Amino acid sequence: MTARRASAGLTPRVSREDAHRAIGASLRRHLRRKGWTVKRLANASGVPDKAIECAKYDVASEHWRPIHKAEWLLSIAAVLGADFTSPVLAVAQQGAFDITPDIAPRPGEIVATMAGHTAEMAAILVDGIVDDEERPRVIAIATSKATHVAAILRLAQPP
Repeated sequence: MTARRASAGLTPRVSREDAHRAIGASLRRHLRRKGWTVKRLANASGVPDKAIECAKYDVASEHWRPIHKAEWLLSIAAVLGADFTSPVLAVAQQGAFDITPDIAPRPGEIVATMAGHTAEMAAILVDGIVDDEERPRVIAIATSKATHVAAILRLAQPP
């Protein structure tokens, strides 16, 4: 989709429609996957339920309204985690991972988990195609790998 022109004649790299479409799709997917209601997410995130309800609609819907406060979007991301945030950031060719400083890294477990994920990813990607069914698992594995790399980097920090 073509991005709208800004007042200075500049065109944003990510269109408003694409950004909000990604937010709505990720909201719908995660509410459905977790079995959560909008009210439960509102209570957990501190974001008004009406804002969440309106944002989860497709941008073409008459019921859609954008989440217009950055702190609301970040609060939702804090509750739903990187599995929510990565598909939203994907429109900007970026991703997210959860930072879990409260978990003491255990190098052997980290490497074993990463090896298992590498094997699973190889099996998924052997055909060179990531279809709609595989996409959520590929994102989850990639996000998990990033989290594990962050844990290894924490181990490498001087005391």
